[in-house]
Amino acid sequence: MKAELTSVGIEPTNACNLRCPICNTRTSKRPTGFMDFNLYKQIIDEIQEIPTVTGIALYLGGEPFLHPQFIEMLNYLPKYEERKYNVMVSTNAMLMNDDIMIALIKNQITRLHVSLDGIGKRHEEKRVGSNYDTVVKNMRRLTELKNGRNHYPGTTVNMVISDQEHDEIDEFVNTWIHRVNFVILDALHDNKLKLKNLDLLPQRMIKEQHRTDMCNYPWCYMGILWNGDAMPCCCDLEGHNIIGNVGENGIMEVFNGKKATRFRKMHETNKIPTKHVCKDCEIGRQILNGILSEAFAKEERK
Repeated sequence: MKAELTSVGIEPTNACNLRCPICNTRTSKRPTGFMDFNLYKQIIDEIQEIPTVTGIALYLGGEPFLHPQFIEMLNYLPKYEERKYNVMVSTNAMLMNDDIMIALIKNQITRLHVSLDGIGKRHEEKRVGSNYDTVVKNMRRLTELKNGRNHYPGTTVNMVISDQEHDEIDEFVNTWIHRVNFVILDALHDNKLKLKNLDLLPQRMIKEQHRTDMCNYPWCYMGILWNGDAMPCCCDLEGHNIIGNVGENGIMEVFNGKKATRFRKMHETNKIPTKHVCKDCEIGRQILNGILSEAFAKEERK
């Protein structure tokens, strides 16, 4: 398999304003920090010169809106017509204010993912520190500011299926399907990255199910932590598999470097050590999402 970088995740910060039981942010041993703006500019400048990159995500661990220069990060992106890639942002939507929303609209961010795990108090039980009504108010305000004239950002709400019953899932979908471009249902995974509760995902909601014997992330993806450390997987939020530092060596030198090459070889030959984080991982071997709206995809193709 040829290594070709197509997707880059950039972590503005691994700090978070919530304490969700299903998230490793609560128990992470990784130091909390914020990406230096000069490092961020270096990363964006280099990505603009990599023709194979088709998407970047301005999030990994943490809540990106906590970064004190997040609006400047959005403003530093190349103009939409000059970009060769989509830009995605994921948030719990608690910190969205008019300034952030206007920056998302002005810079034509492709998609805004909002994490919601239920309706009302049910969401607040799972996203500890969140307030459902505040999230709804902020999403409505974003729609107002777009004023029917702005296509971007497209909006997604994402539910992680933990112990929700089918009627709760149906209520969630019916509540949000006409408010956003996508409703996505994600399977929960445990600390060993094994997928859980697949039986709770209604089969009629599964649009795509793809299985492969080998994870392809190391051949096409790079996640960059707030300090510049790079890893070949968006799920390794503890940074167990650092392949280099892009602040010191640049993105492509790290992506094509010895550590990255050894990591790919380990997967290619299936010689993964017993206690390695990749050993029991099912996420890279199985993509399983329920996508309940076609509207945004159809608009994107125009």
